[in-house]
Amino acid sequence: MGKYISSLVVFLAVASVIAISVTQNVTVTVLSGNESIHIYSPQNKVYNSQKIPLNITSDYNESRIRYSDNGVLKLLCRNCWEYGYFKKQTKTFNEGQHNLTIETDFTKINNSVSFFIDSIKPKIFGTWPLKKSFVDNKTEFSIKYTEDNLVKAVLHYGNRTIEKTDCESGRIKACNFTNLILETGNLEYWFEVFDYSGSVNSSKINVNVDLIEPEIIINSPENSSYNKKVLFNITSNKNVYLEYKDVKKSAWNKLCNSCDSYSGLKGFPKGNYSIIVRATDKLRNIDEKTANFSVK
Repeated sequence: MGKYISSLVVFLAVASVIAISVTQNVTVTVLSGNESIHIYSPQNKVYNSQKIPLNITSDYNESRIRYSDNGVLKLLCRNCWEYGYFKKQTKTFNEGQHNLTIETDFTKINNSVSFFIDSIKPKIFGTWPLKKSFVDNKTEFSIKYTEDNLVKAVLHYGNRTIEKTDCESGRIKACNFTNLILETGNLEYWFEVFDYSGSVNSSKINVNVDLIEPEIIINSPENSSYNKKVLFNITSNKNVYLEYKDVKKSAWNKLCNSCDSYSGLKGFPKGNYSIIVRATDKLRNIDEKTANFSVK
């Protein structure tokens, strides 16, 4: 009888173990097909820094979350469902266009975002015309710069602006502006160079606008005869560089500089003369007049 009782106890114990093993819970994840991976950062925009924050989450815990930037796969994390969501995470990217793709191992899904990095500001090397120089309607205003992602260049002058979007990108380029609307007097101008992430201003320059063409009047010598000394009496409508020369010779002779008139005697040998009087202003505009006379 004791043997039967012992056997029964052993049988019941074994059965209990089997029953416990059979009733243990097993968790099985069934994917619905609507799983997503969410990219909160980077966003589809222009960044002015090469260090970009990454903030990514998945609907499920993933064995690996990886990213590819223009085709190269790199690991972000293992056994995770987020990267940069609770703790700030950043990656460094080169200048230019990027197409970032996030891939997961468990849910086998991916998501992409495009963004652009422009962290290098335009560099301005110089502007033209120079400070305190003279300009007119024929003067070309220009800026020299380096910028790989030029969007536009803007010329500010007086109360007016001119915008150009066809200037070249690259190293040591120039953008030229013509056909300005000018008025005689002092003029302040400066340039603004734009890239994708902002703009840089040049220094402000003051120049002199001179729209008056030089014009001279030869009051003397007249078409007459003189005794050795000839009176030169010449007037101009503005300050100019005055000079004269014999038409038979090549050399010019100075009368005065930055003057609007000249009066004085000049000695000539006996003979008949034809001279040219020339006025030149700061912009190299010229007016010439001819006079004929004789010396006894």
